[in-house]
Parts: sequence; structure tokens; C-alpha cells
Amino acid sequence: MSQASYPTTLFNDHYHAAYRYVSDYTAYALQRMLMSHGVRLDKGASLSQIVQTLGCQPPFEGHVKWVLAFMAQQGVVWQDHEKRWIGKSLTRPVRPKTIAHVHIEPSIRLIDHVCEHWPNVINGKQRALQVLFGNTNENGESLWESYFCNSHDLYAVHNQWAAEHCASLAARMDVAKCGPRVLELGTGFGSAARALLAEYLLQGLPLRHLMLSDISPALATRVQRELQPCHEQMDITSCKLDINRIDPDLDPNYDVVLAVNVAHCASHIRESLAGLKKLLRPGGRLVLSECVRIDDTTRLHQEFIFSLLPHFSPIPSTPVLNSDPSVPCFGFLKASDWEEALKGAGYSDVQVHINEGEQVCGALITGTNK
Repeated sequence: MSQASYPTTLFNDHYHAAYRYVSDYTAYALQRMLMSHGVRLDKGASLSQIVQTLGCQPPFEGHVKWVLAFMAQQGVVWQDHEKRWIGKSLTRPVRPKTIAHVHIEPSIRLIDHVCEHWPNVINGKQRALQVLFGNTNENGESLWESYFCNSHDLYAVHNQWAAEHCASLAARMDVAKCGPRVLELGTGFGSAARALLAEYLLQGLPLRHLMLSDISPALATRVQRELQPCHEQMDITSCKLDINRIDPDLDPNYDVVLAVNVAHCASHIRESLAGLKKLLRPGGRLVLSECVRIDDTTRLHQEFIFSLLPHFSPIPSTPVLNSDPSVPCFGFLKASDWEEALKGAGYSDVQVHINEGEQVCGALITGTNK
């Protein structure tokens, strides 16, 4: 795998400091949540006692193990010689002044929201989808819409990285004069599409056609209607596309298939990647921008937010020395997993670039339809 090269305005020191702070805040919020529901970490509690106190149903015991493992990773709990979990006194982490300008509030709000409802989800009193969707912020946006937004600095870097790479591809492709045909997967609220269009306009590049796709055609159509009036010179359309059931009748001549934090949601990633390959013209390029973990024991704070969703099931991992194989990770893969998956799906010229800086947070994954 090769190291990424990109403007230092993306994964810079401020970004990494903000990511560390949100991870520390997540651990603090989890400890506060457990203790407010009767888990006495100050006196020590075994896993079985914690599960019993929470009334956790068997399907969610892995989620409890994840919470404890994440808190231990962040240094707020540890296990004693009797395997009891012990917690430090609750102290909310102080936000560094150096990241005062970094917009992280969508992450904090969503973490707090999930903490509020998580105990009732794992004990069966509430359903995850009912409590995770529909809530709004002070601007009337859903918590998810403000999270998946280019003003949310922790998330926007993944959109921008993909947009800049697609723009660099356009300049090198043999369609440079008329512009490429791009298919975006999992359009959602449209932040990746907005970043892509803004980058093309900034660089004065043509875009022949942008197809917005999502498992929800209503979302894709909404974004298409919002974007088209602002980009009259570009052809923007929308369609339904389920990454687990890729329609073989879709147009197979796209120059670029783009997805930002979508491909990991596939039930069978290699099969889905092979299906996407059929939508690319010969020489066409798959571009994935993904949150990634450095190894099978590193847990990301985003996992807590998304792990209750159906497509964020535990992921298979290779055994690691001194690790507990019963403690799951959710959703996000390692960079090496993506390299293996693209090669296994038949892509050539596979490249996986990880972000610069002190911690692995994301990867840009590309492959060509040979």
C-alpha cells in the first residue's frame, strides 16, 4: 500500500486533535451512561454483573463487550486480577483551545443521543431504528443530516479527499474534454456529491453526467432536485441502487464509480465490488473513501454511533495475540482488507492510500476495470 499525498488542510494536526477529543468524549459519555444505569464501576463489576444490571438481551452482549473494550482503549476503565471492570472518577475531557474552530458538534450530539437510548435498545424496550432516526438539531435538521454534512469537519475530510482524487482522475482520463460519467453510491443527504461538484467547478473541469444513487430513491431524488438548479450546465440524474442487489440492467459505461463510507455496508463486500465493476467501462475507475481501523483490536468511536444499525454487524477479524476474539468490531475494515477485496473482485491497479498523521482514520481505495 502507498502513502497518500494530498493537501495538509485535510488530515492535519487540528483534525487529529479533534478526533482524539471526540474519542475521549465518547469514553466519558459511555462511562457516565453505564453508571447512571446502575453499573458500579467505582466499586468494580464483572462482565456478567454488567450485563445483568443493564438487562442486556443476548443479541447485544457483544455491544456491551465493545463498550468496555473501547473505554479500556481510551484509558477510563481497566480490569483487575479478578476480571472486574474498574472505572476512574468521571471527568469530562477538556476541549483543547487549538481545536476551538473545528466543527465537531454533530458528532457530540449524536453520541449523546445514542447514549440516551442505548440501554433501552439493548434491553429490548426500544427498537434501534425507532430511536436513532427522526431527531433534529436546533436548525431543524436531523441529527444524521448534520453529521453527514460538509460543515462537520470530522466527516467532511472523507468527502473532500474523494472529490479531489476524482478531479485528478478527470484530468488524466481520455474523456477530459467532455468530462467523465460518474455514478455515486449511497448519495444519502448529498454531501459527497456537493463536494465533488464544488471541486470540479473550482478546477474548471467538465462533468458529463452525475448519477446519484441510493437504496432510498426518495433521498437520491431529493438531492438531485436540490443540486440541478445550481449546476444547470451539468446533467444530474438519480436512481435506486442497492449495493447488495446491483441491477444488471444499469448502464455499464461509467468512467468513475464513487462511494464515500458506503461500501463497508455491503453484506458480501467482494461480491458487491464485483457487481460494481460491471458498471464501469473498460479502464473505468472505482473510488472508495472509507473510515478504516489500523488493526483488529483498535476500536473507533464512530462504531458506537452506528453499531446498532442492521448493516453494522460484527466484522470478521484475524486472531491477534492477547486479544479476546469474543469482543467484536463493527462495520469498518482495515486498509489491507480493502486491498484484498478489490483484488479478489477482479480489479487491476489497486491502490490503497491511508491518511497522514498520528492515527489511521481513513483510506482512499481505488481500482480499475481492466
